Amino acid sequence: MGFEGFDSFRKNSDETIEKPLILIIDDEESCLSSMEILLHGSKYNLIKSNSAINGLDYLREHYMSISLIMLDLMMPDMYGLNLLKKIKSDPNFADIPIIGLP
Repeated sequence: MGFEGFDSFRKNSDETIEKPLILIIDDEESCLSSMEILLHGSKYNLIKSNSAINGLDYLREHYMSISLIMLDLMMPDMYGLNLLKKIKSDPNFADIPIIGLP
């Protein structure tokens, strides 16, 4: 797909290739389901979060395995740009590429 760091696969201890992990944070179930359908059978795994707070919690615990974040900009619990600032201000996951979703 051409995203920096997106096509680089991580290897676990037995040297098998793992699929890159995409975290999608969106409060609309239809968007989460659509992305799941689009990525089914692809070379990517998808983790879905239906709120900004839950997505940030997941990111804090699993940031080393996430290759890309897809982020809704309009969510009821936290505005997407505020979440983006939180993500980019943390050196542990500031380098993870992010795509904003309208």
